[in-house]
Amino acid sequence: MVMAVTHAKAAVAALQRFAPDVVVADMRLPDESGTWVLQQARALRNTAPFIAVSAFDLDERTLREAGFHACLRKPVEHADLVEAILRAAPARWCEGSGR
Repeated sequence: MVMAVTHAKAAVAALQRFAPDVVVADMRLPDESGTWVLQQARALRNTAPFIAVSAFDLDERTLREAGFHACLRKPVEHADLVEAILRAAPARWCEGSGR
């Protein structure tokens, strides 16, 4: 299932109700930043991998230190997004499968 929200606070509310496999977070949301969403998710003990997306320059080192698994620059190519999701989430998808 894919869920889309347009504001950081809506994302946090969704994270309180759902356990996503991966979160793709825009770094500039109308009310807060993608980093703020990540911090709130961790406070909720949500361990989903986060992928940062921005039309602006990204300091990948800082974002990785903050806990992001990948950083993508807009416009994001479909293949790059799929690759980032697959790199971030395979361990979660295989939990309990014995692999």
